[in-house]
Formats: sequence, structure tokens, C-alpha cells
Amino acid sequence: MKLKYLIAIFALATSISANANDGKSMSVIWPYSVSDPPANYTRFAIDEMNKAQSQYNFIFENKPGAGSAIAARHVEMNPQNTVLSTSTAFFIRPNFFPNDSHNVSNFVPLVPQCANPMLVISKKYKTFDKNKQAAFTIGTSGLGDTTYLLALQIKEQYPNAVIVPYKSTSDALIDVISGQIDFSVGFVAAFEQYLDKGDLHGIGVSGKKTVKGISTLTSQGIPYADEIVITFFTAVNKDMSEATRKEMREIVSTAAKSNTVQEAYRSQFCDPLDMTEKQTQDWFARQIYLWNKLTKTVKLDK
Repeated sequence: MKLKYLIAIFALATSISANANDGKSMSVIWPYSVSDPPANYTRFAIDEMNKAQSQYNFIFENKPGAGSAIAARHVEMNPQNTVLSTSTAFFIRPNFFPNDSHNVSNFVPLVPQCANPMLVISKKYKTFDKNKQAAFTIGTSGLGDTTYLLALQIKEQYPNAVIVPYKSTSDALIDVISGQIDFSVGFVAAFEQYLDKGDLHGIGVSGKKTVKGISTLTSQGIPYADEIVITFFTAVNKDMSEATRKEMREIVSTAAKSNTVQEAYRSQFCDPLDMTEKQTQDWFARQIYLWNKLTKTVKLDK
């Protein structure tokens, strides 16, 4: 069954299983739009978490805004009964807006869920300019977000590139299709139908693997492109008791391995991650280092 037909079914199932569970309430906070497909990673996981045990009653709670900072700050203030389900924006936002964001050091990672590569597409071109002389425009989903940082790495190799920040990848996609801009950065799943019909060309993907036969940006000389992926993960406040945190990790890890959640990952080309607790801690530290490095010299027009 296609994921879009599962959304309503599993949203209802989550509600039913949560209501039927008399355990201690534990809110799983989602920082972005509930209509975003990755929100289903959290919805489906909550359903599995509630079915697998009765000690806790996990509830989906949406607190969007400020690039994930509103949700993260809520978890900072409620350490014992909240779990944050977020993405790599969690690491980026505080670097640009430290006074209006959460403190990354106040969190402990639970489970990295999956890593979603980004795709550069074009209607006009099939490759970047090999001579690196021609100017071109490349759209991103915002100013200072993950797509923007990937575009900056492309600009390192192609200095004549002009980055055009949009409000969303959908807005940039429209202008690529209409020929208003030359390239755009976004999610593979969002561009898939246009690639399959031949309306758009896949130029390169971030991450370490080819996708739909499209070569990696790393193989094309784009720095850090193998690491600039949007990883979805769960975390808790460091002040949550150690016993509860370990319970949360075990429950979330088991749910993430369920067929339903794994299918949600695959449908969005999100590569599942399965890490030990030590590997998770090392991954978290590496993410802090990576995004600090990539944002260190970036000046935003605020």
C-alpha cells in the first residue's frame, strides 16, 4: 500500500493506541509542518511504541517554527516527559540565531532514524559547466538551511553560481520547471515524478550513494557533499533521568526497526540508520562539529 494512503490510517491508529494506553504520558515533539512526509516517521513510530509496551503513553505533539527551535526549547523546559523528534536543522539554527534558539549541549541523542540525501536538479542542463566559467542560479528552500549550505559547497567549486533562497523547495521547483532559475536543491522524493517523466535532469545527490542512477556530488568534486544530508533523529533533555532515557532509547530503537517505519523511510529515499549507543553519541558529536564548521563563515542577510 502506498504511503499516502497509509497516512490517515496510521494517524488514526496512533490516536486509538494512545487512548487505549493508560501509561505515563510522554509527548513526542515534532518541530515542522504536520503535512511534511517525514512527520510520518514520528507518527508511525509512536504507533509502534504504544503497541509494544504499556508503561508509557506516547503522544504526537506539534510545535513548529523558528527552524525547530520552538520545539527544542519546549523539551529544554520539560525534561522528564518529552522526546524531541527532529532533523539536522537542530544543529544549524543555533549557529545563526544563538540568542533565540536552544542549546545543543542540553540534549542527549536517542536514535538516529534515517539520512535523507538531497538532489540537485535542472530542466535546462544535464551537468554543471565543466569549465566553471558560466554563471548560473541555484535555488534553495531558505536562507541558512541545509539546502543553502549544500549550495554554498557547490559555489566553492563554481564561483559564478548565484544562490537564490526561496521559502520552500516547492517554490524553487516551480521556478526550475518554468525556467526562471537553472538549478535547485531538494528532496529526491519531491522531484521523483519529474525525473521519471524526463521533465527534469538529476545533476547529483548528496550522501555516499547514487540514487536512481544519479551520481554523487562528492564524485563531482563538491566538498562535504557526502556528509550534507538531512538526518532525522530523536533526542531528550540531558536532565531526563538516566533510567528513563535508557528506556526511551530501547523503545524508540525497537519502533524504528518495524516494517511500517522502515517502509516510510524507503518511500522518501531516507536511508535507515542503525547505531549502537556509542555510535550514536559519536554521530551526535560529529554533527555538532560538521555544522559548526560549515556555518562558521556564513553571513546571513537578517
